Amino acid sequence: MSISVRFVHWWPGFEPESSFICALIESATNHKMDIVTDKRAKVDLEVHSVFTRPKSLTQRFRRYVRARQDWMESVAWRQSRDYGIETQGPAYRHIWYTGENLRPPSGWDVTLSFDTESFGGSNYYLPHWAIRTGALNGTREQDMMSVGINSYLTRRTVASFPPRFACVLASNPHPMREHIVQTMREVGPVDTFGRAYGRPIASKRDLLSQYRFCITPENDVYPGYVTEKPFEAWLTQTIPIWWGSDSHNFLNRPALLNVAASSLDEVKDVVASLDSYPAQWIEAASQPLLRKPYDYGALIDFVAARLR
Repeated sequence: MSISVRFVHWWPGFEPESSFICALIESATNHKMDIVTDKRAKVDLEVHSVFTRPKSLTQRFRRYVRARQDWMESVAWRQSRDYGIETQGPAYRHIWYTGENLRPPSGWDVTLSFDTESFGGSNYYLPHWAIRTGALNGTREQDMMSVGINSYLTRRTVASFPPRFACVLASNPHPMREHIVQTMREVGPVDTFGRAYGRPIASKRDLLSQYRFCITPENDVYPGYVTEKPFEAWLTQTIPIWWGSDSHNFLNRPALLNVAASSLDEVKDVVASLDSYPAQWIEAASQPLLRKPYDYGALIDFVAARLR
């Protein structure tokens, strides 16, 4: 027996059959998925993400003209443009998921987001890093984070002191990132890479493993907003210099330096100390990144109960 599912507004290259959301739905419903692409067909379940913005100016203008027909349509257009909230299609149940720092909409059976609020019982906290561990849909060689949840909970062996001090890898020049870079340059040389600096790289793992510290802040400090950034840095056996809000206390504090939990000057002093004593740096870099596992069983139970 199968369940008919339609996917709407997911990221480019999204493959439903091998995705975390497919594994979650099949675990919660005890049914295999039958994927439907017809937007007019009524399905058992419609699953939305937030990639709703039209690509071309012509598409944007046409949507704007249609949205001006009355006030309610204008509100719907702005929600789609700014928050990735699209109109629900014909389905018995609707799920909305975001890996972005966006607030979940009301009126959905299930929302999965960074928000720690339950919003009346419809929302469940699902940080982006938790979908990348391979715990839901199996480990995948092409995803460096897909190493199993236990890898992040286990102390590891770090045998050597990397030759370079610190680096940053970024796609956009966020102001806080620049503040951290300038402050860390008071301790040692910080190398810059990525699209933001006009220096693309071939391998993130090969690059970061050469450095003792990696500057890896989130794009915003919001309760529960923890992405892949500290995880990817930690996997290369560098120490993440992070800026974020781990309100659920998943991250093991000795394994990384959180600017948002103290101050730039305090973090700078810790970095200078660790950099002066290789044995202390190795001890910090050997720490597990997570202090507790994400409860995937509770996530599955929540979705199952909401879809009944």
